[in-house]
Parts: sequence; C-alpha cells; structure tokens
Amino acid sequence: MQDIITSSVLSHLQGLKPGESARPLSDILEATADGFSTLNNPRLPGVFHLPICFSHQNWNTQVTGWNTLCDTDPHCPAKNFPCVCGPWGQETEQVWRGMGVGQNEKRSNYAQHLCPRQISRKVDDPLERYMAYCSLDIRRTSPTTRVNGLIKWAGKDKYCSIFQGILAFKGYKSIEDVDPEVKFAFTCKIKKGGKGCSMYDKMFESLWKAAFDAGYLSSDNESKELSVAE
Repeated sequence: MQDIITSSVLSHLQGLKPGESARPLSDILEATADGFSTLNNPRLPGVFHLPICFSHQNWNTQVTGWNTLCDTDPHCPAKNFPCVCGPWGQETEQVWRGMGVGQNEKRSNYAQHLCPRQISRKVDDPLERYMAYCSLDIRRTSPTTRVNGLIKWAGKDKYCSIFQGILAFKGYKSIEDVDPEVKFAFTCKIKKGGKGCSMYDKMFESLWKAAFDAGYLSSDNESKELSVAE
C-alpha cells in the first residue's frame, strides 16, 4: 500500500494522467522467464494513479458534533471524506471523479450535507470557508451573511466566480498568501451579505478590471455585482 500511495503522489505532482508514465514502459515493466510482466519498481510515478487530495485541513481526523460511534470509528465516512482539495478547493471535483463520485444522489449528499458540516467545523477563516463552498457548487447565504447561513442552497453564490478569478490573477494559493487589505475587503462582502462595504468599492473595481484585462474574468462577471448598490 505504501508503494501505491508513493507512486500515486508522485504521479500527481508530475501531472501524469492514468496510462502515462514518467519513464519508458520498458523501464517500468520487467519481462520474466515465463513471459509475464512484473512491476520493477512500484513506487515509480505513473505506475499507480489513486486520487490525491492536497489540503491544509486533515480530513482524516475527528470532528466535533458527531455521535460517539463516529468519533471512535477511524473509518467513519463523516470525517475522512476529502471535502476541499487543492488551492481554494479547485481540485475537489477532480478527486471526487477519480473516486467514482459523479453527478448522482451520493455526490449531492456529500456536497450539500456531509462536507458543509465538516467545513464549518474545520475551516475557521470565513473567506477560506466561503471559497470551499464555492468549489462544491453550493452557497450558505442569508439576508445578513454569505457564508454562515443556516440553509444550504445548490448553486454557487454570485460572488464565487469573481473571487475565484481575482484570487487566481493575484496568484494567491492559500489564505496565508492573501494580502491583508484584500482579505478584509472580501471578508466584509461575505460576512455582511454584501452590505456596508462601500469603503472597498474602488479596490474591487481595480481588482476586477486588472483580472478582466488579464483574462481571468469575463464580461459575465460584471464588476457592478461587487458594488454596494445591489
């Protein structure tokens, strides 16, 4: 199992897809006297391709709020399902497809029920939590907040695509990379439901224009959606 995990991680880091190898097939397969092919080194990148989830959160740990049976069960699916993978959760969908979780009722249960509960307990920063919901194509909006609403809705919040484009344009890979002033502006928008953040309007306009000019946003993501008059 350790060899399978090592090979899969190396495959992911090198961007290899299933069926691809970093070395010629002859270097990976060794013909035996009986004519069979055996793995020469199972740790080589390209030999195995298990879905790999890189995340700041450790999903295979206990979370609060679950019943005793789940808290004491290391295999409980309520706490070891990968809910946020890659920068801002951008690789979550890819990992889920690799696990065989497609567009079905099971995926809907993970995205709208299991993962939001895990995210709300494990991800403290409101901007990081908001972007995690965006990656799951859900929203938790209410009249007073865009991140901590009690009801979970299918479909991304209207700020998701704009925030994703700006974060990608700025090259922010994690919450630690975000400029404090940009973070305060984004957090104001999502924690206050988009109201009371007029002091950041010029910043949003500048960020939107720069990301749009660089090709990270399209005309569908209009800057007026970030204005105070909504």
